[in-house]
Amino acid sequence: MNKPLIPGGYILLSRKLIESEIWNMSPLHLKVWLYILMKARHEADETKGFERGECLISIPEIQEVCSYKVGYRTEKPTKHQIDNILRWLRKTSEATNEYDVNTPMITTTKTTRGMVVKVHNYNVYQDPKNYEYDKESDNENTTNTKRLRQQPDTIHKNVKELKNDKEIKDIIEYLNSQTSKSFRHNTKKTQSLINARLNEGYSVDDFRTVIDNKTSQWLNDPSNNKYLRPETLFGNKFESYLNERLVPSTNQSSDNETFNITDLLSEEDDR
Repeated sequence: MNKPLIPGGYILLSRKLIESEIWNMSPLHLKVWLYILMKARHEADETKGFERGECLISIPEIQEVCSYKVGYRTEKPTKHQIDNILRWLRKTSEATNEYDVNTPMITTTKTTRGMVVKVHNYNVYQDPKNYEYDKESDNENTTNTKRLRQQPDTIHKNVKELKNDKEIKDIIEYLNSQTSKSFRHNTKKTQSLINARLNEGYSVDDFRTVIDNKTSQWLNDPSNNKYLRPETLFGNKFESYLNERLVPSTNQSSDNETFNITDLLSEEDDR
């Protein structure tokens, strides 16, 4: 008796994925990328105007499908996080072999219903004829199974930590340059805060924006200057600080007074 076919189709994934840059990014980067690959059309549809490797998608859709559980609550990535990841995919090459050099992973075209995403090199990676059987890898995987279970491979973890360490150093150096302070980038608390935000999909530029936003408000205010520090700037109010739209004011004391009454009290509660 023939077994029933698995519905929904399938995609091909190269083992070289673990050598690509996206493997060392946040889990959300990889989740968005895999969703795009699964959404991309396996065959062209001329009646609807889609080429092979293209799909129609929207940011709210990606937010919904990339939600995840934390205990009993559901966390949804923000629009800003998805925007950042799509921007990263548009400028990044997989660069694992000769097919990928100088080719971005995707391009996007806005439409009235969302955006059309084109996956570059889709024809290459979704054609089984382009793959060779790697017997050596199979033998190596079988031989090292016991060793890998006892001593997990930390290569990619170390690569990611090195990358994050450079980003953390750049962020703290920028904070120090803007505030004339001397925070250290290698303290556990600072690294934990910044890594948490990086793993949520925020970029170094986002940290710079937060620093610029709050420096413009607090730097010359003696009562608030002390809050220009990693634990305040990069904590659970990071996103709200990032999305502030600063309006120039001729009455600086009035702006500070508003902060003292609301944000400052809330900052004390958070700590």
